[in-house]
Amino acid sequence: MKRVKILLFILICISCSANSRGESNNISIVEGQTEKIGNMIYKVLSKKEYMNNKVILTGGGRDIYEAIRRKNSKLKEKGRTIFCGEFNPQDLTIRIHYVAKEIPEIKTPTLQLKESSPNIYTIYYENEALFDGIFQETDEFGDKFWQIGIFPIGKILQISKIDGRFGIKTNKLFDVQSIALRKKKIETIQDCIMDFRIQWCGEQPDPKDREWENCDPPGNEYP
Repeated sequence: MKRVKILLFILICISCSANSRGESNNISIVEGQTEKIGNMIYKVLSKKEYMNNKVILTGGGRDIYEAIRRKNSKLKEKGRTIFCGEFNPQDLTIRIHYVAKEIPEIKTPTLQLKESSPNIYTIYYENEALFDGIFQETDEFGDKFWQIGIFPIGKILQISKIDGRFGIKTNKLFDVQSIALRKKKIETIQDCIMDFRIQWCGEQPDPKDREWENCDPPGNEYP
């Protein structure tokens, strides 16, 4: 009887191990891998393209906003989810600041990336796994964008099948142009935030609804 129990325990362990291995359906991802959908080409970046310098990026998505809100009650239940961030390749983190003025100043949330398999990174917020991501470049008619393509965890079936609920992207590496800033280049998180706010300001026809009456914020760097 004891031998039967031991055998049953071993079989259960093997079954659990097999189930654990079967949880991820991610395909293998290699540097330079490409897919074409219509006029859009998706290419997996090599590590040397994104592991050398910090990058300013933008992102958004209800899922990550709610993950942060669960741990910070200052965030409104249905607040704007657009943020600006900085990717640091040294510790694989993304510091983010929400753009909307009505969102209160909170301790800077930080997303943590961990390479779960070659060229695939699981994105965490305070140890809560949120998504899987791939560093990739999109190319449409020569207009190239650098991004972290986001996918449900364990469900990367094609590098072009990005989860549209959430995005992290920037215009090429270190070549982020601004249509609103006088210096025409986004180099810091604050530049990114001001670029959004100036554009939002200009979209308001009534000056009373604008953050600045003439959409002319203080500071020499901004128009």
